[in-house]
This record gives sequence, structure tokens and C-alpha cells, in this order.
Amino acid sequence: MTARGVPVRVGSRSGSPRFDWHDDTTWASVLEQVSAAYLVYYPDLVAPGAVDTVQRFAQQAVTSGARRLVLLSGRGEEQALRTEKVLMESGAT
Repeated sequence: MTARGVPVRVGSRSGSPRFDWHDDTTWASVLEQVSAAYLVYYPDLVAPGAVDTVQRFAQQAVTSGARRLVLLSGRGEEQALRTEKVLMESGAT
């Protein structure tokens, strides 16, 4: 928990729960009982397939109950803008 008493779960390839952008079987466990998510795409949003992967994750997140998605992205980069649009159209705020 954080100092504000809000539970936080960190998903990473080496952590628990395990999360890997390139293995969608790891997504459900990090989305369990999550209302919001801060997304940092690895290796970078300009990587081939990044937009599609983030879109699939966003759809799964919204279906799982996440209502707010925040994306770390590069200001004004074309791929970043495409990915931001995908999140805005996901149904999350």
C-alpha cells in the first residue's frame, strides 16, 4: 500500500504477479480487481506492434473492470499519438 492507503500492484517480467507485454497470458493476473493502470510499454511505443499490443491490453483491462488508463508516452511522436488515441477509444477515462 502507498502512504495514502491505496493498494498498488506492480506487474513486471521478474516480479509477482508476472507481467510481460509480449505474453498476453500474463495480463489477467495483473488486472485482477484493478480500477486504474499506469502503462509503460517496453521496449518503446515506436516498436513494431506496440499500438496493437497496447490496444489489446486496454480492451482486456476495460473488460476486467479498469476504468482509468494512463500511458507514459513521447510528446508528439506519431506512434505515441496513435497509441494515445487507442487508449482514448478504449472506453476507459
